[in-house]
Formats: sequence, C-alpha cells, structure tokens
Amino acid sequence: MKNLPFLLLLLLPLSCWGQTDQTEEIRPPFGLNWGESPENTRKWIQKNQHKSVEGTAKDGRQVIEVEGPFPEVTFTRIRFHFSKNQLSEVELQFNQIKNKETNEEEAKTYTDALDIKSLIDSIHGKGNLVKNEKGEEPNHQWKYIHQIWTDEEHSIWLVVFHSKRIDPNPKNTFSLAMISLHYRWEKKLMENKKLEKK
Repeated sequence: MKNLPFLLLLLLPLSCWGQTDQTEEIRPPFGLNWGESPENTRKWIQKNQHKSVEGTAKDGRQVIEVEGPFPEVTFTRIRFHFSKNQLSEVELQFNQIKNKETNEEEAKTYTDALDIKSLIDSIHGKGNLVKNEKGEEPNHQWKYIHQIWTDEEHSIWLVVFHSKRIDPNPKNTFSLAMISLHYRWEKKLMENKKLEKK
C-alpha cells in the first residue's frame, strides 16, 4: 500500500509509541477523541484544508463526510458519525472502480487489506475474523471479508468487498474493490439503540 508508514502515523496513538507489552485502547484516528463535538471536528477539517458535506445517516446519526484526494495516503473518503452530538464512529474508505481489472490488481486489493490488518494487529492485538464469504453467479463474482478488534467499549472493523461483473460488451464490464476501516464507540452506539427502542 502506498506510503504505509504514513498511514501508521495516523492509526497509531502517540501514547502507544515504545509500548510492546500491552495492547492499546481503541481510539479514533487523527488525534481525535471519542465524544468529540461536530464543531471541533469541523475545526480539524478546516485546519487540514479539506472540503466536507453534512447530512443524516439512515440510523439518524449526523454525518460529516470529507472527500479526497488526501496527500500521502490512499483512502478516498472519511466519514465522521455523531450520536447526540458526540463522535461515535470514524470511517475510512479505500475505493477503486475499474474496467477490465487484471488478476494482479485484484490480488493487490487483498494485499492492501492484509497490510492494514497487520498494522492494527501490532497496535491492538490479533483481531477476530467474523466473515469470509465468496460467491459466484453467471457473469458475477464477489468476496466479502470482515475482521474485528475490540476492547471494553470500542471496536475496529475492517471490511473488504470485491465484486467483478463480466459482460460480453466490454463497456459494461467493471470491478469494484472496497476496503473500509471503521473506528466505533460501541458503548455510545448501544446507548443510542436503547433510546431508539423506547
């Protein structure tokens, strides 16, 4: 993956430097904190001269979305999710859509995902494989991988989805490779679900 050491700087909390005998509490990337307000997050976005749009997700959470390109790293989009005006999830997306994808490019998607997995393993210990599925239909192949790391209140999800559609017309042939990394404040998300059910 392009400039992997720089990605490590984003994912690795400063307090973790030099620690080798214990795993680190899961925190959001970019030096942010759980519970961060939308206002403070906007300041971070403005400081880094990114453009953003705001909206509401299907689950009712407020979302601030930042589009790339981002210097030195390969993710194309960042989404900040807020529950009751508190930062509860940060999502990094690494997306590629290509026509006539080669086997080498397909393999690179999984190599990049393994690189990210190795980085997170080094910080938070070995994660758990939740799903590893693949399927094949006429003119369509797909694969889905879901890895998760947890502590008492937080989690990290690494999701890899690859879909390839083959059509007799080359113009209709395409491949979608998506890697997404989700930092989640599970305790806050569960509290919100309980409130929604009342």
